[in-house]
Amino acid sequence: MSRVCAEPGCFVLVVRGRCGVHDRTRDPRSSRNHRGVPRQARGHGADYARARRELLADDPPCALQLPGCTGRATTADYIVPVSQGGTLEDGLQPACKHCQNVQGGQLAGASRVR
Repeated sequence: MSRVCAEPGCFVLVVRGRCGVHDRTRDPRSSRNHRGVPRQARGHGADYARARRELLADDPPCALQLPGCTGRATTADYIVPVSQGGTLEDGLQPACKHCQNVQGGQLAGASRVR
């Protein structure tokens, strides 16, 4: 049974999901998809895992406190984004998943909330 591609505005018939043009699972370089890209290549190696564990060990509050914040840090956020040349040496700050997602969606070059 054929269906229309799941990508809005695309009318290519497919068996399920997206057509070959819009199937993000085939392109590991897609900015909306990390499939196929090892965590080490994204700056999340053993050193990051260790630093994250240490940072979140005491159940700290979210340092970002953006509107809609849950208040409980569940992830470690690079103070200087990796996309802007940040490294683990620049430091990490505790963040809740909500604030991490909101901040990650900001345009490159926008000021970071600290």
